[in-house]
Amino acid sequence: MRKHLLALAAVVLVGAAAPLIPELAHGQNAVAASKTGTITGKVVDSSGNAASGAIVRVARVSKGQGRRGWFPHPKAGQTIWQVTGFAKTASDGTFSITNAPAGKYQILIIDRGVGFGRSRKPVTVSAGGTADAGTITLHQGGPGR
Repeated sequence: MRKHLLALAAVVLVGAAAPLIPELAHGQNAVAASKTGTITGKVVDSSGNAASGAIVRVARVSKGQGRRGWFPHPKAGQTIWQVTGFAKTASDGTFSITNAPAGKYQILIIDRGVGFGRSRKPVTVSAGGTADAGTITLHQGGPGR
C-alpha cells in the first residue's frame, strides 16, 4: 500500500510540474539571449552586385590578441579558444548571425564566384544588441580593406 501511495504522489508531482517545465526553459533561453547579440551585414562584389551564397565566418577576438586576433599565436603550453560562427549570404547578399556571445569579432568572407575574394572586417557585439557590419565589398584574389 505504501508503494502505491508513493507512486501516486510521484505521478501527482510530475503532473503538477509539467506545465512549469516550458516556462523554466523559456527563462533559460531569455538569460542566454540577454548575453548574446546578432551580427548583420551585406556582401557585394567589386562591381557592387550582391554576392549570393558567399560564406561568412566570424571569429571572436580573445583578450590580448589585438588586431591580429584572427590567427592567435599561443605560447608554449597555452591553449586559446575562439568562438566561431558561419553563415551563408542570401540572394540579396545579406547575412545574419544570431546568438553571438558579446565581444569583438573579425569577419572573413569567402566567395568562390569572385575568385576566392576575401574581406576582413572587425565588429563588436553587445549583449542584446545588433552589430551592423555594413556593406562589405569583396576584392578579387586578396584580402579586402
